[in-house]
Amino acid sequence: MATTYPSYPTRSAHLLDGLWDFCWLGDVDPNKVNPLECEYTHRIAIPGCFDTLPDFVGQRGVVALHTRLHCPPGFEGLLRFKGMGIYASIWVDGALIGQNQLPYSGVDFIVPPSNEQMRNLVVVVDNRFDAKRSPLIEQYFDFYCYGGIYRSVEWHVLPDPAINRVKIHTVDPDAGKVQCKLELMHPCKAQYNIQVRCDRGEWTFLQTMEAGEKTLEFAYDVPNPRKWTTEDPQLHLLEVAIDEDRVAERFGLRTVEVQGSEILLNGDPVKLKGVCRHEAHPHFGPALPDHVLIQDLQLIKQLGCNFIRGSHYPQDPRFLDLCDEAGILFFEESLGWGQRLEHFKNSEFCDLQEKQTQLMVANSYNHPSVIMWGFLNEADSSLKESDDLFARLVGLVRSEDPSRPITYASNHPWNDRHFSQFDIISLNLYPGWYSEDSDKTRPLEDIASLFDRVKEQLDKTSQ
Repeated sequence: MATTYPSYPTRSAHLLDGLWDFCWLGDVDPNKVNPLECEYTHRIAIPGCFDTLPDFVGQRGVVALHTRLHCPPGFEGLLRFKGMGIYASIWVDGALIGQNQLPYSGVDFIVPPSNEQMRNLVVVVDNRFDAKRSPLIEQYFDFYCYGGIYRSVEWHVLPDPAINRVKIHTVDPDAGKVQCKLELMHPCKAQYNIQVRCDRGEWTFLQTMEAGEKTLEFAYDVPNPRKWTTEDPQLHLLEVAIDEDRVAERFGLRTVEVQGSEILLNGDPVKLKGVCRHEAHPHFGPALPDHVLIQDLQLIKQLGCNFIRGSHYPQDPRFLDLCDEAGILFFEESLGWGQRLEHFKNSEFCDLQEKQTQLMVANSYNHPSVIMWGFLNEADSSLKESDDLFARLVGLVRSEDPSRPITYASNHPWNDRHFSQFDIISLNLYPGWYSEDSDKTRPLEDIASLFDRVKEQLDKTSQ
C-alpha cells in the first residue's frame, strides 16, 4: 500500500519502491563520496534500513543506494521521499541534487531536465551520529536511529504547469464549506483556467490563474457533505486541474477546538483514550510493511483507544491514511527528544527544527485524523534560553495552521515557562513507572497523589 494521497492521476508518476543496488562504504566522509565510482555488491529493499540486514546489523557508516529513473528528454522531474535518515545526499547522473538533514520528514527535490531517457539516482546515506551534520538526532534517544530510506520514494515527470498540493480547511462541516489553497511548483508562464470537482462528480470551471501567479485561494461547497467523526469517518475527494496536470486530495469535514478543559470535535466534547506509538520493528526498523501498520491499528482499536500520539517524529503518511479511514485521532509531532541548553544556543539546530515542523504541517495538513501539532518532546522548557525556539515554533504553526490546537510533551510540570502559549498541556510524568523511593518496585499508589499535585500546580499557574 503506497501512500494514496495526494495523487496525480494525469501525471507520469512512478513508485520507486522495490530492489535497489547497495554499496557499503563504511567510515568515510559522505560529502566526499563520488557516486560514479561506487561498486554495488548487494541488493536492498526500498523502503528499507541497511542496519537491519544480517550482514550490516548494528553497523554505523556510509552506504550508497542506486536505482534508475525513466524520463522523457527535456522534462523537469521531482523526487519525493516520504522519510529517510539519518543524513543523506541525493545525486542524479553524478550531479548533486540536494542534501537532507531531516530524519523522518517528507522532503522533495527538483531534478533539472536532461536529454537522457534513462537516468541514474544515487542516495548516499550516513547513519552515524554527528552533531554538526545531523543535529536533530543523538545516540541516547528513547528509540533506535536507523540508516536508510524508511518510506516510499516517488519519481514524477513534471508537466508545465505542475501542481504541488491543495490545502483544504473545513469552515463549516455541516454545510460542507471549505477554504482551499492551490499551490503550483512554479509560477504560471501564461494564463490558465482552473477546474475542480469533488467525489468524482462533474468538472466545473473555478477561475483563471494569471501569468506569474503560483498560488490560488478559493472557497468551495462540497456537494452532499458528510461529516468526519470517530464513529463514522466519512471522507471526500477533491480534484483540481490546470491544463494537463491534476491533483487529487482526500480530506474529512471536521473541526477541532479547545474550550476550557474540553477538546471539541465538530463542536462536541471528545475524551481521548490512547497510546504512544513508535515506528519500529526488530526486523524492519521504521521501514514498516503495510501488514504491520494494519496490525498496529487493529491492536490499538482492540484496546478501546480512539487516539494515538506519534512519537517522536513526523509519521508515515500511510499510517495517517489508515487513521483517517478508521476514525482514529492523532497527535503528530516533529522530531525532538530532550533538548538541552546547547541545543537552544545552536542556531542551525533551531533552524532545522523550524524547517521540519513546517514540513510536517504542510505534508499532513489534509489528514482529518490529525487534531493537534506538537514538537520538542521533553525539552528543558524550564530554561530561559528555550524561550526563543518555543516562540518561533508556536508562531510558525499558528501561521501555517490556525485551525488545530498546539501542544508539546513537557516533563517540567513545576517550572515550565511555556504553558500559557499552548492550547493543550501534555505532561510526561511516569507515575508508577519511576518512584522517588527506589525501594518501591510497583509504586502504583504514587499515581493519584502526583496527579493531584500537578493539578494544584496548574491551577496556580493559570490564575
